[in-house]
Amino acid sequence: MAKADDCAQWIVNNQDKKGTADFETVVKAYQEAKAEEVLIKKGSKLTPGMIGLLAAAGYDRVEVKRRPKVALLLLGDEIQLEGIPSNGLVRDSLGPQLPGWFEKLGCEVAHLEYVPDKLDLTIKAIESASKDFDLIVTTGGTAEGPRDYLKPAIK
Repeated sequence: MAKADDCAQWIVNNQDKKGTADFETVVKAYQEAKAEEVLIKKGSKLTPGMIGLLAAAGYDRVEVKRRPKVALLLLGDEIQLEGIPSNGLVRDSLGPQLPGWFEKLGCEVAHLEYVPDKLDLTIKAIESASKDFDLIVTTGGTAEGPRDYLKPAIK
């Protein structure tokens, strides 16, 4: 399989010090890539160089998929956002951590929301996120405690 750099042999106009062109290294059109040769592997993240290569090969349009938009809903009243946890609270480690993991997976984390332990607020957050995002990720609220509302909210 050809890599973009292997196929991107551009016309090189060698110039001498006087500015006159020496066309010894002109690459003919059929020499850039063979017919049916793969220029860009399916699933590749397009770079400006790859887009230029595709344009040079005559592709005016290519089918692409956008990154999935993710909403992160962190459920619970016990989440402490700063400092050392106290008074029975738990320090938020997922809010700062999860966006980086999802970005690394190719997602766009477009929304991060802390949702208190209330059924109506959990339902509202999920309904709102479902309108604008491709993926909703929740943390917390799944135990069988009296203030864990994720399961009833998604029924």
